[in-house]
Amino acid sequence: MLRAVARPPAGEGEGDMLKSVYDTNDDGSVDEADTAAALTGTQATAITNNTTHRGLTNNPHTVTATQVGLGSADDTADADKPVSTAAQTALDLKEDAADKNAVNGYAGLDASSKINPAQLPALAISETYVVNTEVAQLALTVQEGDIAVRSDENKTYIALNDTNADMGDWQEMLSPTAAVTSVFGRSGAVTAQANDYDATEIENFDTEVGNHTDVTANTAKVGITSGQASAITANTAKTGVTTEISNVVEDTTPELGGDLDLNEFYLKLVMSPAADHKGSGLIGSVTVDVNAYGIGAALYIAADGHYEEADADAAATMPCVAIALEAGTGTKKVLFLGIMKDDSWTFTPGGAVYVSTTAGTLSTTAPTGTGKQVQKVGTAITADIVLFNPSPDIIELA
Repeated sequence: MLRAVARPPAGEGEGDMLKSVYDTNDDGSVDEADTAAALTGTQATAITNNTTHRGLTNNPHTVTATQVGLGSADDTADADKPVSTAAQTALDLKEDAADKNAVNGYAGLDASSKINPAQLPALAISETYVVNTEVAQLALTVQEGDIAVRSDENKTYIALNDTNADMGDWQEMLSPTAAVTSVFGRSGAVTAQANDYDATEIENFDTEVGNHTDVTANTAKVGITSGQASAITANTAKTGVTTEISNVVEDTTPELGGDLDLNEFYLKLVMSPAADHKGSGLIGSVTVDVNAYGIGAALYIAADGHYEEADADAAATMPCVAIALEAGTGTKKVLFLGIMKDDSWTFTPGGAVYVSTTAGTLSTTAPTGTGKQVQKVGTAITADIVLFNPSPDIIELA
């Protein structure tokens, strides 16, 4: 719609409503109105059409959404608009309310924010059984998780299922592999024993013990008070002594630290040795150069101080001073005085025993013939046991 606007003549200011200015023909209307009344029919029609055009809603100029910057706008109702990919992904992760407390759904929380017990499976309480045989174990009525303690094996098993048909339905419960199974080869309640440790396994042994020369004999009684020393001397009951020698038989290598005082007692010999080549008496270790006979051979001392087989045939191989206790040559034990048993002997009990004319042998028959050496070296106690006590006297037959 066109609107008439009154413009002041040149030289006049706006807002001066003077009749002489706006109504110059003095016809009772402003000059602009008079101009509008004088519009042609074409002009009036154009003005009217413009008013009608403004009310049109059918897009008479065919303007597109892209032309006005709305190319990405969807002309659909809100209820019909599609859901974005991100929104759909989030929705897919949600559980439907209808699935709450439903089969294959999810368990809801009760008023105390806890799962309703009705939604939980039945609880299984494990039982523990103590049995002493496999038969008893397989006779149990069990459920998965039950425990069987086998007292006969010192093992524990856990049930893998409710079947219990055989031992395959059980799993042994193993102990940690790092556990100690034995100490010094002993298991169970292990207590310390002598020789469990040596010097290399004792910390500071050298500085605390090994370097003290008094430790072996401890003649200075280092670390022992006079009262303790007196108590040890008086300890006839051997209190606190766990290992001792009750008799000399237990010590296979006895030694004396000084002279042996028999205290008006005797040295008792075994008069009836139980086994071949056994005996008792005074012995020693000597160097034997010749001994073809073996154990029981009669020996004399040769010019070099070594021992060889005695022979009554000549003075040079006499007198007999010992009997061999070991076969062969070298450093050997010999009997100088005592009892000797040899199963090969067949002497007459009570008869004198002489050196034989067969090198190294003894006989109850004295040698005969010129130049033979007669030396009594003992007495036969039995047919195979001799009391060896060589006489220093030798008779040479003429």
